[in-house]
Amino acid sequence: MSEYSVLSEINEYHVKKLCKKVIRMLQSLKGDNLLSPDDHGLKNVWDEICVQKQGEESVFWNAYDETVEQVIYNILKKTDKEVLRLISILEEEESGQMDDEDFSYARYHFNSDSVCKVIKYALYNFAVNYSNKKIEDYLENH
Repeated sequence: MSEYSVLSEINEYHVKKLCKKVIRMLQSLKGDNLLSPDDHGLKNVWDEICVQKQGEESVFWNAYDETVEQVIYNILKKTDKEVLRLISILEEEESGQMDDEDFSYARYHFNSDSVCKVIKYALYNFAVNYSNKKIEDYLENH
């Protein structure tokens, strides 16, 4: 197994772990943090994001997206720098900014915007597939 393959598996593990932290934080945002009407039945910001990713994005989508980014950056501040460096490096490789033959983990540095982009992409993929009774009810009735 190549160095890149090993790093890719470790990367995937950490991206999922960070997404779960972001989801828990978004689930804790309730009440006045919700942008949907009071009678919508959704209980937290994560549910609202899931509804929008599974249906149609509302006029408030930019506010949700900004909230997600703020939560991600807040979590990144508390995350081991080597984990962030790994995610950043592999994002550069995936986007074609790096030559596989010249790949060397030691040469690259952490880029917070790259990491945020990776986490947000993975998070929104989770949102497309996440469901609960309140999300199902909302999507059925709207």
